[in-house]
Amino acid sequence: MPLGGFTVEQLEEELSDFSCKFDGEQEFVDKMNALSHAFHIDSEDLINETMGYAMNMKRTDLDVGFLDAFEAHYKKKNAPSAVSKSKPRAVLADLKPTTAGTPRRTTKLNISAMEIDDELDMTLPRLDCSDAPPHVKEFVIVDSPAGPGWFVARADSSKVVSSLGGDVARERRTKKPMSVTVKPLAKQQRQVYGEPKAAGVLEGMNARLEAYGEDVRAANAVTMADAPYVSLVRETESPVFIIGFVAAFDARVADMSTVELERDEAEGAVAVTVDVSALDERCFFPGQMAVFQGTNRAGNLFEATARLTADRQPCATVSRGDEDAVVWVAAGPFTPPSAASYEPLAEIVERARQEQPDVLVLVGPLVDRQSKFLVSKACTVNEDQMMHELLKRIALKMKGCPTTRVLFMPSSARDGCAIPVYPGAGLREEWKDEVVELVSDPLLLVVGGGAEVAITASDIVTHLSRAESYSSSNKENTDRMKRVAGHMLEQRSLYPLYPPSLAASLEGIHTACTLSGKQPHVIVAPSMLTAFAKSAYGSVIVNPGSACKGASVGTLMKMRIGLTEIPDAGTANLERYTHVSITKI
Repeated sequence: MPLGGFTVEQLEEELSDFSCKFDGEQEFVDKMNALSHAFHIDSEDLINETMGYAMNMKRTDLDVGFLDAFEAHYKKKNAPSAVSKSKPRAVLADLKPTTAGTPRRTTKLNISAMEIDDELDMTLPRLDCSDAPPHVKEFVIVDSPAGPGWFVARADSSKVVSSLGGDVARERRTKKPMSVTVKPLAKQQRQVYGEPKAAGVLEGMNARLEAYGEDVRAANAVTMADAPYVSLVRETESPVFIIGFVAAFDARVADMSTVELERDEAEGAVAVTVDVSALDERCFFPGQMAVFQGTNRAGNLFEATARLTADRQPCATVSRGDEDAVVWVAAGPFTPPSAASYEPLAEIVERARQEQPDVLVLVGPLVDRQSKFLVSKACTVNEDQMMHELLKRIALKMKGCPTTRVLFMPSSARDGCAIPVYPGAGLREEWKDEVVELVSDPLLLVVGGGAEVAITASDIVTHLSRAESYSSSNKENTDRMKRVAGHMLEQRSLYPLYPPSLAASLEGIHTACTLSGKQPHVIVAPSMLTAFAKSAYGSVIVNPGSACKGASVGTLMKMRIGLTEIPDAGTANLERYTHVSITKI
């Protein structure tokens, strides 16, 4: 991403994603551009830094004075410091015998075989946090600068910040567990970001483009009739139809009067510039499949008169049930960046233990590699120990809830114990537990009589929000988050952005993220942006937010699928029977 380059319109759009705004003055924009150059931070990282500071300061209306305070804070935070005298962090290979209650490596000597057999005692200290509730104390693993006071003193606990449909509470009619099938969509990846495209990737992309083209034709039968898609570089003065992928561009600096369209044809890869200035609505992002109608008089400039899109894909039919299904999703981080006390996680697990939803999905990061405390020398346990202990404590709390399935989906981009490649197959086999199931990212839940819920930890909503360029005469009346999230359904993929904005396997994205033939009833896509629940393209899309936003408490998603409300004949349209509530923890 470039340094600076902000405009008033771009900055207003970026800040609105975090429910923040500024007065629209050019002075504020100039200050942001100056900070980007002064600190040598690209525009994307500067937005992250300023929004994190705004959340910590509980500010939503921003001005130049706020930026002055942020500048002083950033300088202080990044000032050179003296060499730390903190105790080095213990690692599994060099743990020494210590006092009772702390991690230690015990060694047994096998005299007959003359081999050393190492076993790790993972019992970690329980700290005395007298001002914290008992269930919060149970998740305090290591001593850290921030105590539980910030969490105990939180305001607006259980306040609903976004909702869709009706009440999410239910009255249990039976004590039988709900039928829940977990379908992993990802496996361990071989092709990673930065490697050449495998032949299968190109074939998969072409097949996906061809299928999309047929869906567009079906949705525009009157306009297209039997007209074929022609070569991108074919010269013609008569109206024709072309199809391809939108090439990569920088949404901050691109002139969206034109886009580059590319695809593989019989003679190889070809590309053409498409003039879209005649279109009233222009919405594009890299990797987007697009169909245009227009002319190409010289062979190198296609003048588009219309862009054609596909209808929604059908959803699976869901049968009526004797019990409504309740699904909870909470996404990390689960602790402030300056601590490892995990108060929000403790609260979520305690509420789940009391209310017993059918499914509790915890989406990473759980052990966040971006946490300043967890990666510092002040943290006396390593990532493996922390993950082991957290999963163990979650399992102990939920062991007495046989009707609740507990799933943990690590974030490949941020979880310290996960392989940093998306899509992810989940944690290693040795982490397997009887209570907490370790699942892939993405995955598909099939609940009750066929309700399908897709979940991904990729933060695709944030990535699309930053990559998309949008222009329309009716822009002020459009729902930006609904439009951005809806790209997943319209483009038939849980990750339609190319090139991806995280370390990823192109082969894995094609095999794990493509929505072929049908779309899920619900997509849950946690994002750092403002939490929301929207109906789009015949499905429900939810961003549950994160459990911890800087030093502030975040949100939790509760969803009730009204299986008892469905007609006897069943239905494929669950929008009206899906009730979502996103609440403060």
